[in-house]
Amino acid sequence: MNRLDQSVTVHGKTILLTAKEFALAEMFFKNANRTLSRNNIIKTIWRTPESMASRTLDMHVSRVRSKLDLQLQNGFRIVTVFGYGYRLECLKT
Repeated sequence: MNRLDQSVTVHGKTILLTAKEFALAEMFFKNANRTLSRNNIIKTIWRTPESMASRTLDMHVSRVRSKLDLQLQNGFRIVTVFGYGYRLECLKT
């Protein structure tokens, strides 16, 4: 992860992220294998009440999943924890 240009290298390819996408990805990787509440993510990244950014969070998580190719076969995946939040699972040892 390169904080200077908000990019991530995936499979040898540089992926540029928006500021919010980068902050979200960084938060997930810093807290890998920990479940993060929607409220905590929204307060940290958007600094706004949960109700105002709920769908925005879902959209950004979807974009991060897609852009960073976070799939089971690649060793990482973002799991939705129903009624609570999200967790980045690191599946490779």
